[in-house]
Amino acid sequence: MKELDLYSEAKPRYYQLIPNREDGLILLALYQKYHSCALEIGELYNELRLSKSHETEEEKRVRIREISNEYDLVLRKYENHEPIDREKLMLNKYHYHGLNWFERFMGHMKYYFFVKLKYHILIWGPLILFLALNFTRIYAII
Repeated sequence: MKELDLYSEAKPRYYQLIPNREDGLILLALYQKYHSCALEIGELYNELRLSKSHETEEEKRVRIREISNEYDLVLRKYENHEPIDREKLMLNKYHYHGLNWFERFMGHMKYYFFVKLKYHILIWGPLILFLALNFTRIYAII
């Protein structure tokens, strides 16, 4: 009888392919990178919580500065944002970035079309399609 090796057989297969909007295929390894990034950030968060127990304020400041530098290194190591994320940040802080009303309007429209529209289509599309195809039946019942 074959012995079960938990470290080799239970691992997910990150080389499996799944559909993606850019090029049709993406490796699940990308999701593994996101997960690894989240784990490292979680470790830094725990260190930050523990840094409150340092005795002096100067020790706290030094430790928090070290954690901040480690956090920056983690973010540089992993791909973590799309360009639309930066644009959304600019929209939220439009006074700081000096955006006028037209730039804000176009930014909100771009964000809607690239992020929210697909969800609205997925949620409302089937209902509208169902009602459109069955309009005569529904109207006859009423």
